[in-house]
Amino acid sequence: MSETLSKGLDSQQAIMLAYDEAQRAHRVLPIGALIPVEYDSITLTYLTSGFGIGEIGTVTYFLDGNDVAMLSLAYDSCSRLISVTRI
Repeated sequence: MSETLSKGLDSQQAIMLAYDEAQRAHRVLPIGALIPVEYDSITLTYLTSGFGIGEIGTVTYFLDGNDVAMLSLAYDSCSRLISVTRI
């Protein structure tokens, strides 16, 4: 799976594109559905080992001091983002 960001979008928009080898088709991924509608702060944790060293490993969203969502990011051996999972 791979990601592609379109250069024609502003900083608040991104298009995630994945190639599904089993179906031999490209799919647009709804990454925005993983992010909570309301949050007031974000904490980023960076990877210190494995694939993607130095890249963001988790994103935690908070509202009024309570965590409302967490995303886990995974990378391939070339440090390319391959998945984002809400946990």
